[in-house]
Amino acid sequence: VGRKAMAEAEGWRTSYLEAIRERNRTSNAVGALVSSCRMLWKKARSMEERALNAEDRLRLTQEQLRAEKERNEATDRVNADVEGATAELAEERGRVERLREELNAALREKSSRLEEILQLNNTLTQARSELDEERARSRRAEAEVSELKSELKKCHDGRSALVESMDVLRSEYEGVMSGKDECERRVLKAESENRDLIDRMIAMKAEQVDKMNEIDKMLEEARIARAEAESMKQAAERRPIVGEEVLMRGSGGVGADVIKLPEKIQYTVKDAHKLDIHDVQFDPLSHTFATCSDDKTVKLWDSKTMQNHTTLGGSMQSVLSVGFHSDGNHVVGACADRSARVWAVKTGQITRTLTGHTDRVVRAKFFPSSDRIVTAGADRCMKVYDLGKGGNCVLTLLHPSTCNALAITTDNQLITGHFDGGLRLWDLRSGEVVVEMEKVHTAAITDVEASPTDMGTVGTTGKDDFVTVTDVRMEKKMASMTHPSFKNTYAFTGCGFSPNGAYIACGGANGNVYAFDVKKSSCAVVGQGGHKGMVTAAAWSTDGENVVTSGKDKSIVFWTSKRS
Repeated sequence: VGRKAMAEAEGWRTSYLEAIRERNRTSNAVGALVSSCRMLWKKARSMEERALNAEDRLRLTQEQLRAEKERNEATDRVNADVEGATAELAEERGRVERLREELNAALREKSSRLEEILQLNNTLTQARSELDEERARSRRAEAEVSELKSELKKCHDGRSALVESMDVLRSEYEGVMSGKDECERRVLKAESENRDLIDRMIAMKAEQVDKMNEIDKMLEEARIARAEAESMKQAAERRPIVGEEVLMRGSGGVGADVIKLPEKIQYTVKDAHKLDIHDVQFDPLSHTFATCSDDKTVKLWDSKTMQNHTTLGGSMQSVLSVGFHSDGNHVVGACADRSARVWAVKTGQITRTLTGHTDRVVRAKFFPSSDRIVTAGADRCMKVYDLGKGGNCVLTLLHPSTCNALAITTDNQLITGHFDGGLRLWDLRSGEVVVEMEKVHTAAITDVEASPTDMGTVGTTGKDDFVTVTDVRMEKKMASMTHPSFKNTYAFTGCGFSPNGAYIACGGANGNVYAFDVKKSSCAVVGQGGHKGMVTAAAWSTDGENVVTSGKDKSIVFWTSKRS
């Protein structure tokens, strides 16, 4: 028993020493634990010595077998001492565990405080940087205040000069007002003279209209006589008539005496543009025609080969309409980026950009034999530009109803078609409406084209699915035509007069091409299967033998009256 107690004491001694060394390495704050461990060691040493003495006594008791009673008593005492030592060791072990837990708690607290110190350092650094920024802003503000003070001083200095100028202007104003009465008297006199002059001019115009009506009547009688003579001649010669023929309605027009309606497709160009095509127009002096599209370009085509020989770019958005100069050297395009552009045909370069509209430009045309251009915009304005004056706007016309289309007659009169279905004839000198015809169509007008033979006569297309012929000067609707299958669903569907003014070609929403007979007020389907969808525009060639159409299917179709 004594050896066992000594072995246990030696084991506890070793563990105590290791715990003490670990504590000393961790922190000096556990000095009290070291002292208590040393005391435990001394007690353990004394217990060890007492255990050795107990062993000696046991040996003595073994040698003194004869003294049984004394040996038993010694054994009982040794056992009591061992039990006391074991209890003391268990108590000391619990104290060591408690001290170890206190040491760990102290270390954890120290770590948390170190983290708090680091956070406080970061906060202090940030506060210092913010303080530096505030100081810099303060310095800049002081500099700005100094500048403002100097400017304020200059303003005060200039105020006195302005006061002096105002005194001078006041004196001049009083002088102007003194002559106001005289000017008003002169203006009233001039207005009276102008009214008299206008009355005389209206009377002269009425006389001219009567004379023109007589001339038209004579020309119509001559046309009828010529048609009858031609019919008699053909009947006498017994020549077969190929296709449908229509006599010219006026003299001096472009093209042959008869127009043959298109009978078949000669060319089809698919994907002529990358996006929807909006308009097509022929050059009046060549075989070239132009198309424009949502792909922001205008393309020039050779009608003999249907090859695209020039592409005109530079628009920022869609090009909605196109028109040629009468000399064929320039093209104008109406662009959705609130401007119109003029291109040189030979170089393909932009020569002028016409600005001033506040919304997209939907139409643009040249005046005949002139460098002037008229545009119509979705901002309810029509503008006239003069290329001879640097492309400046020389006239702005306003109307409450948006202008969707415009036409220029052979004598340079401007006629506009509007969203409200009405037509207006404008005086370009005064900028006022001379003739206003309301409800020519019961829905919005999509295009207006001037007759090439009858001055003042226009053909119009509308979203009410009708094509009309109107003499605007006489304020008379001459014909209103439609077809059971003709539907117009596009806001800017374009039409085109034949060169002799006898027919109007127009496309429908079903992809068909229609020819409207102006004299007979009738309609015929002349082209089918060329387009897959809405036909947006149609134009007649200058020789009257071909019609070219464009569509929302991005294709162009060339229709011909020639038989192979």
